[in-house]
Formats: sequence, structure tokens, C-alpha cells
Amino acid sequence: MKKVNLMGMCCILLTYWLSTATAQASELTFDIDGIGNGNVMPQEYGDNITALNMGDFHYGAAGGFTPNVMVSYADLSGNNITYWKPGFNDLLGVLNNEDDGEAGYSVTFTADTGFEVSLLGFDLGNYGSAVTLPGLTITDGNDNILYSQLNFNVSASSAPHMGFDFSNILAHEIKVHVDTTGLGGNSDNIGLDNIQFSQVATVPVPAAIWLFGSGLLGLLSSGRNKTKDIA
Repeated sequence: MKKVNLMGMCCILLTYWLSTATAQASELTFDIDGIGNGNVMPQEYGDNITALNMGDFHYGAAGGFTPNVMVSYADLSGNNITYWKPGFNDLLGVLNNEDDGEAGYSVTFTADTGFEVSLLGFDLGNYGSAVTLPGLTITDGNDNILYSQLNFNVSASSAPHMGFDFSNILAHEIKVHVDTTGLGGNSDNIGLDNIQFSQVATVPVPAAIWLFGSGLLGLLSSGRNKTKDIA
């Protein structure tokens, strides 16, 4: 009976470790108090999320938060990009680049040491008439392409928004780049919303298994010694 209890205790500990080492998801809904159409997107929005409401910033979450991830927003020149509330299909509160004729913008997620970022998905909306978007590309910190879709149709604002879901995009740094090259006055009509991402601890699995195995053997050995003492 004692061995069964010890085994159960170790299973509980292993389950707890796996739950803390796997993803805790946050969602950038771009719900920000006191910000209006065309205002610069605050660079602090999305950094180290630990609650649904953090001052003027509000988020969504699924199963936890991302206290070990930083987020940044920029155009191709490294300048700030903007925020807009209504009009991007059925989305409300989006990230976009309000300057006409810009060639694109990006969102970058960077994890602390010992963690990686997992991109789970996002929504993409259009403010005007249907366009062909030159590209949507996701890369890691070494510019390796993790996902790419080129020259695809984005429906007019009267249609539902587009949704993108991912299951295997994981890196210490992830950059989402929206390419609006050649769209001219329509370049500011492409917005992102509801960006879901998580953090994953990078504890080596073999080392963790060894630690739990060692702990299990120690507990079992302790149980045997106590049994002998009682005998």
C-alpha cells in the first residue's frame, strides 16, 4: 500500500511539473483605455502579462498568462505603429499601420531566458475593399521562416475577418510580419487582433525525468526502510 501511495505522489508531482512547463496562453485583444483611432500603439501593451486587467491594458487568457514574454510593435523602419477601433471587418480594436504607402509592420515576441514563445493564432481584418495581401510571414530570431503565405486575397470589410491558427510555431523569439508593399492607400487597411500566444519553459525533459526518477527511487527506498523498522 505504501508503494502505491508513493507512486501516486510522484505522478502528482510529474503532472504538476508538466503543467507548469507547458503553455500558458495570453491574448492581445487591443482593449486599451484612453486610446483613440490613429494613436500610437503603446509598446508596453502585452509585456509580462499576469492578469486580465493591468492598469489601462486589458487582455484575454486561456489557462494562464505570459509573465516571461515581451512584445514590441514596429514598421520596417523601426518606428511605432498605430491602433484603430472599429471597421476592420467585425473586429473591434486592432493593430495597424496608419501611414498610407508603408511597406509593412511587425509584432515581435521575445521570451526570457529559460522560456520559449508559442504562437497559437490571430485574426486579420480589412478596413476597405478586397485586396491581395503581398505576404504574411512568421520568422524566428535568426530569420528562419516558420510560416509564410504570399499573395492571398483579403475580403472587404463587409465580410467576416480571417482567422489563423497554429500548433507548432515555437521559438525564443517570434516575429509576425505583415507585408503591405504596393498597396498604396490601402496599406493602412490591414489590421491584426486577438493574437494568442503562450510561454513554454525550456527545462530539458531528460533532466526532468531523471530528477523525478531519482525522487521516486528515494521515496520507495524510504518506504522500504520504514517497513523494515516496523517489522
